Amino acid sequence: MQAISGYLTKKLQDLNVDTIRTVILTSPTVTDVIVWNIKQSGTNTFSATYEVDQQIKEGEQTTTVKATYTVKVHVDADRDMVIIQNPTLAPAIEKSDYEPKTPEADGKLER
Repeated sequence: MQAISGYLTKKLQDLNVDTIRTVILTSPTVTDVIVWNIKQSGTNTFSATYEVDQQIKEGEQTTTVKATYTVKVHVDADRDMVIIQNPTLAPAIEKSDYEPKTPEADGKLER
């Protein structure tokens, strides 16, 4: 709780005090983070969508988990930042099946 408090508003810290457990029976390891999108959603507010890949070890069993989240961040005049909305699950970003068309040659020579 102490480590994350440096990134959250006081209001979110108070809200999360009951949801962050001090006894954790699993051991998560973040293996990758991909930032998919950042967009301005207010004067000094930004929404970031990111994906977190983790390996979660519980006893002898390890599970790989991938999840996508959106979080809102306030940026002040000094460019300091604070999270103002807890991360919420977002739809997973999937690879598009788009393939660009190959231009066809028309047989004409250009000078």
